[in-house]
Amino acid sequence: MVLLCVDDDPDDIDVFRDAVKQADRTARCVTASNGQQAFDLLEEGLRPDFIFLDINMPVLAGMETLRAMREDGRYRTIPVIMYSTSSHPNEINDYKRAGATDFLVKPNHFSELCSALKAILRGELN
Repeated sequence: MVLLCVDDDPDDIDVFRDAVKQADRTARCVTASNGQQAFDLLEEGLRPDFIFLDINMPVLAGMETLRAMREDGRYRTIPVIMYSTSSHPNEINDYKRAGATDFLVKPNHFSELCSALKAILRGELN
């Protein structure tokens, strides 16, 4: 299992990597710091099982990245889970309408993130 985490916050990426290891020791976590870097990795042949995509990033933000992925037939079927501190229902609905598979609010506790990742990796999306 390969996960692509796209986030411009190095601390959030470190926590996410650690949580992936806890959720599934066999999973590999690849990271990018913005949407353009994510596209570069995809163009190089990376085919993740899931993409976790932050909203506010430089160069190419979350919504633009999501829309571009959904418009490109090569990446349209990759599950994209928005991963953000935002929890406003209207914003979550906007992302789901734009093609997000799910929306994961960055938990306050490491154990919550591990539990959420375990559920997602088992196919228990909302």
